[in-house]
Amino acid sequence: SGSITSRDWNFGDGSAHSTALSPSHTYNNAGTYTVTLTVTGSGGSNSKSVTIQVNTPPPTANFTANPTSGNAPLTVQFTDQSSGSITSRDWNFGDGSSHSSAQNPAHTYNTAGDYTATLTVTGSGGSKSKSVAIHVTTAPLPSPDGRTWVSVVASDKRASGPGDIGVFTVSRTGGGTGSAVTVRYSLGGTPQNGVDYQTLPGSVTIPAGASSADVKVVPTGPSRWPIDEDVFLMLEQGPGYIVGTPNYATLTIAGHN
Repeated sequence: SGSITSRDWNFGDGSAHSTALSPSHTYNNAGTYTVTLTVTGSGGSNSKSVTIQVNTPPPTANFTANPTSGNAPLTVQFTDQSSGSITSRDWNFGDGSSHSSAQNPAHTYNTAGDYTATLTVTGSGGSKSKSVAIHVTTAPLPSPDGRTWVSVVASDKRASGPGDIGVFTVSRTGGGTGSAVTVRYSLGGTPQNGVDYQTLPGSVTIPAGASSADVKVVPTGPSRWPIDEDVFLMLEQGPGYIVGTPNYATLTIAGHN
């Protein structure tokens, strides 16, 4: 207050001073800083200081898992892609086995089931976690007549828009991969095929030399519903293959809220 002719803001971090009335300032590094405002008028100068404490942010947890589905025993390679200042890692593979502190561990799932693998990274600013779903199936027995067994999983279980799609993966085993096989399926759920997601034809072809093919659920736009809604895919019997297990999978289209 009073008659002020000039202001000088010293932010305490070696940056340029400011003469603005009400400046904003960004501190890029953790530490304790003393901010001082000096006001000058015809009667002289007066200063006031305030301490600013900037904490180290927690690291960001991120990783990839490859593959995320397959028959038991399934060995998954986990690759850490976390960022920030990290002092420790904890991998929980979700199957009751011992945790790992390695940066890029591999882990074998010996029993069929759905597992959640979680990486927790810790730094001076705290901890963050990320999880990925792992789907392990039991390999079907070979067909007595030499035909192929087919199964399906949701390899990407959530879609939120045209740029974030959901994926069903149809796989074959037991009959070789020397020729292509076309697998029939039906779709269900509240979202409508060709309305809420791009039209799917009801069949997918696994090419010669390949063991799987994807059915991509591509939302046509923002969801019509405020809550999440599910899309179901069920395999149907057809020539040249036998439907194995799992024969049914579910993925989610995110609601608009």
